Amino acid sequence: MLVVFGKRKVECLWSLKENPITSMKTNIKKKQNIQITTSQKLKRLRNKADRLFQMVGRMNYDKCLVCGGEYSCLHHYYPKSTSTPLRYDFHNTIPLCVKCHFSHHNGNPEIHNKVNMIMGLEWVEELEWRKHNLKIKPDQQWYKTQIEIMETMLSVK
Repeated sequence: MLVVFGKRKVECLWSLKENPITSMKTNIKKKQNIQITTSQKLKRLRNKADRLFQMVGRMNYDKCLVCGGEYSCLHHYYPKSTSTPLRYDFHNTIPLCVKCHFSHHNGNPEIHNKVNMIMGLEWVEELEWRKHNLKIKPDQQWYKTQIEIMETMLSVK
């Protein structure tokens, strides 16, 4: 096949369809699509597990630990973003009402301090140990296992 470069015609060893550079770009795009698909699957599994986690919380709590108000959600003592091993660990959660949860996330240290007083130093130390010593790989299988556990918990009650 002849390819024109400026004024010169050059014999090309491959057709445009077989161009290795185009082929390489196509392979890279395919790999990126596979990674996005895997990432999307993980996100869907994580979202499902998060919803189930809150459903288990609603099943087990009806009052805020801090003020005794109507339960709204399970708050993570150690944030999900900083401690994946504790993401679905019920020891790492505090049942809170809307008011206390909002107040805590707006920087009110009283909520955190009250939780520490109610739960005690031993509880905080146990969570700290779990946070640093539990090693998990948050892959699809791990999320599927967490989902199974929580679905079992929901079906028992």
